[in-house]
Amino acid sequence: MISTDSEDLAEVKEMGKLLKNEVNKKYKKLEIEMDGFYRRMLLLKKKKFAALLVSEKPDGTLQTTSEFKGLDMVRRDWCNLSHDVSK
Repeated sequence: MISTDSEDLAEVKEMGKLLKNEVNKKYKKLEIEMDGFYRRMLLLKKKKFAALLVSEKPDGTLQTTSEFKGLDMVRRDWCNLSHDVSK
């Protein structure tokens, strides 16, 4: 995760591409890729986070969606009330 402090998605993608190229050039046994671009992220523990994912539509407009990983609301064995309260 890299904080760019930029709102321009094209600029953020360019920064990510430059970083990816530098890391992949330096470490031959490690190759990284860009997984997503997030506006905000709340990290709780390893592999547990809530974030606002930014994606670009074909017409060029930006779309923000919520993404949750490892939190109570994504566990299938918890009741719907628990999911609603977590959101």
